Amino acid sequence: MPRRKPRDQRDGRPLGVGDALRRVEEGPGDEAYIVRTVPGSRATKRYRCPGCDHEIMPGVAHVVVWPADASD
Repeated sequence: MPRRKPRDQRDGRPLGVGDALRRVEEGPGDEAYIVRTVPGSRATKRYRCPGCDHEIMPGVAHVVVWPADASD
């Protein structure tokens, strides 16, 4: 018999550490943006920001922001 998904995944919205650190803020032109804070302890790999092309090294806390109407 197949196992059921956990309750938090059955409603289509998985919960995780990132959800606690994610929020929606209003930006320029009253547009909504999703803002996710990434603590240094969760930044485990090298990442290149597609917006500014700077490299973020592992262990560096940073903020990731994207338009709320964009696909995840």
